[in-house]
Amino acid sequence: MGLLDAHLVPAVDGVAYGLLLFVVAAGLSLAFGTAGVLNLAHGTLYAIGAYAGAACGDGTWGGLVLGLAAGTAVAGAAGAGLSFAAFPLARRGHLAQALLTFGLALVGGDLLVQVFGADEPPVRVPGALDTSVTLLGHRYPAYRLGFIAMAVLLAAFGSWVLARTRAGAAVRAAADDPRMLAATGVSPRAVHLGVLTAAGALAGGAGVLGAPIIGPGPGTSENVLMLSLVVVVLGGLRSPWATLLAAVAVGEVQTLGVAVAPDLAPYLLFAAMAVALIARPRATEPPGHHDPSPTPAPDPLTWLRTRAKTLPWRRTRAKTPLGTGENAEGWDGVGRGTQASSPGRTGTGASLPERTGGQASPPEPTGAQAPSPELTDAQASRPSRTAAQASPAETTGTQAPPAEPTGAQASPVERTGSRAAPPAATGARAPSPETTDARGGLRARGSASAGPRARVGALLDRVGRWSRAVLRRDPEGSATPGQAAAGDAAASSPGVALARRVAVPALVFGALLLLPGVLDAYTVSLAGSALALGLLAVSVTLLTGHAGLPTLGQTAPFAVGAYTTAVLAGAGWTVGPVQVVLAALAAVVFCLVTGPAVVRARSTTVLMITLAVGELASAVAGRLTSVTGGADGLVGFPPTRALWGTAGMVEERDVYTYALVVTALAVAVTLLVLRSPAGRLLAGARGAEARMRASGHPVGRYLLVAYVGAGALAGIGGSLTVTVQQYLSPADVGFEIAAFALLAAVIGGTTSVVGALCGAALIVLTRDWVAGAWPGHGPLLLGVLFVVAVYLLPRGLAGLRRGPNDTAAGGHALLPAPAAPPTDKVPT
Repeated sequence: MGLLDAHLVPAVDGVAYGLLLFVVAAGLSLAFGTAGVLNLAHGTLYAIGAYAGAACGDGTWGGLVLGLAAGTAVAGAAGAGLSFAAFPLARRGHLAQALLTFGLALVGGDLLVQVFGADEPPVRVPGALDTSVTLLGHRYPAYRLGFIAMAVLLAAFGSWVLARTRAGAAVRAAADDPRMLAATGVSPRAVHLGVLTAAGALAGGAGVLGAPIIGPGPGTSENVLMLSLVVVVLGGLRSPWATLLAAVAVGEVQTLGVAVAPDLAPYLLFAAMAVALIARPRATEPPGHHDPSPTPAPDPLTWLRTRAKTLPWRRTRAKTPLGTGENAEGWDGVGRGTQASSPGRTGTGASLPERTGGQASPPEPTGAQAPSPELTDAQASRPSRTAAQASPAETTGTQAPPAEPTGAQASPVERTGSRAAPPAATGARAPSPETTDARGGLRARGSASAGPRARVGALLDRVGRWSRAVLRRDPEGSATPGQAAAGDAAASSPGVALARRVAVPALVFGALLLLPGVLDAYTVSLAGSALALGLLAVSVTLLTGHAGLPTLGQTAPFAVGAYTTAVLAGAGWTVGPVQVVLAALAAVVFCLVTGPAVVRARSTTVLMITLAVGELASAVAGRLTSVTGGADGLVGFPPTRALWGTAGMVEERDVYTYALVVTALAVAVTLLVLRSPAGRLLAGARGAEARMRASGHPVGRYLLVAYVGAGALAGIGGSLTVTVQQYLSPADVGFEIAAFALLAAVIGGTTSVVGALCGAALIVLTRDWVAGAWPGHGPLLLGVLFVVAVYLLPRGLAGLRRGPNDTAAGGHALLPAPAAPPTDKVPT
């Protein structure tokens, strides 16, 4: 009784705290479970209500009612706007919606700070509730007891609405079978809008009533979001009463746990979240949202391209019969080949033809890539091309000499380094007579109306002809057929192919080495930070795009590598290669411990598990002050030495050059692995896991190796972060950095390593350089970047280069989308 009496007040506080989290998490669970929207802006909706309550509250009942009405209305309207924003992404998976809502959260948070200020405003409650009452011999705030009563009534009312009313039946039907709901005359899209509006209103109302408990401030939205995610994971999406119990448990950990076990309480929540996800991997998957092969929805960029193809000069080009003139290889008049010319690929990016040329099996229904080409015919047969995709040589029965596919014509596995035998090629590009000039160069018909991309395509074609002429030692391009064949053989030799593959990266590396000579010291330091973040983004690309494991927790091995380097530097180990190797090894050990729990999960569960792992690592970084310095961070490291016997690097140029060399080596090794048989096995595990398992491949081991390798890359990135900025704090390894790394991977194209580096450079440029011209608005600019990237770059920068219909360009869905997004059409 003495122990109970001592901890009575924290226990009751835990109930109030937990019921507040329940009201917030109920809206998040409703949005995700019914509308299929993983809303990372839900904490911002709570903050809207909290700020409205603080602004309208004047210590009277009228002020409280006015604040409740204003906060609920504004947050509900924001939820409705979120519904309109997320609806076009319904078929692109939960990851696209999560990135969109996170960007909107950054924009909303910045606007709230600009309107209400960066300081936490005071919250006033009515005088009748601004007092304390006696509870079992203890004084306790009356407002919190009143809030407990209101939250219990709200939970009972919400459960009654969902279980006993027609509106609740429509909501449950929209979650289970929206097509059947449409057949009954109820619009699923209207239900989608109503659900997100109600979720926003719940979050806003909770913000108004909960402002005296979790007050408004700059960090409120992220704190509320993380706690709500924990509640949703622990309680699941199927029972509001389970969510209520989970919320009360989380509240008790946050209050009573801190009083009883202050050293363990910060880790208990995310540890419990990870354990719950491992034990119940489908607890966070919305009902009726398990179809892995949704039909892709048109995005704004694809719509613009489709409209562009209907222009008069594009329609004129389209009249040329396929197999003649420019369209012999699907030439679309803008300097690139269309998907119809891709050897051995169906319209959905299906797998390659069989090496033995036997009977082809139908493609996978999900449109994913086939398993490794090294599988036997019985284990993984691959479809041949359809008649529409066959080359003229194949249709006439004449075998054409195999041609090396390049650019958009390369198959998905060949772009990752596969050495599978190429199918029969379509032959050399044969321009029509009216499109060939006197030197044999390609020029676009109707040059007066041809766009710049058509002229660029013609120029590239001429450059290619000139390079082939040089290889044949015939500068004028007048070689005989025999000499031309010999030149083609020389051009396709392994040595020439290797030279071509190395030339462009070498030129880019040389150009990057020259940057310090033309940029100021601050910009050079930003370039070094971009390289460190770029390696983290490459590790996310390896997991998300190549292994099919979307992650929000790569900051965990990143933090391990960073703090390992910081500790080594503080101990006098300042040689750069030693720091990098030991940081990578520490990250590898960490990933070997956490990997088995990650690689056995799929879809949204992987995202949640990695988020829990990342938050645990961030909590350790903030609490283990003896090693990490806590919230104050670590500073004052000795400068890193590039090699043994050299002086410490203090100039920005030297640090940048060191970071560039380390990044280039790490990226080169990554690309070599991805283009090796190991990379093809990983592609097969992502695209056709069931077939790989049926053929005896240990898919779990492949994914674990990929997870460990990605962790090593992240550890190296963390080491470079310490070397470049000479300072390290928990904010450098938090959730925001994980979201930035994922965005960088999406911007570049989720299977493009170089694209991830470009995406990281764009983020650092926006966050630190562009925001410098508009101080205080960095989150706003980054939020706009999130939104623009999600809408206009559905397949990343790689998708722009390879074409809108090329699913292998890094644009495949990373998370299963809803099986049937809201629609008013009745199935026939």
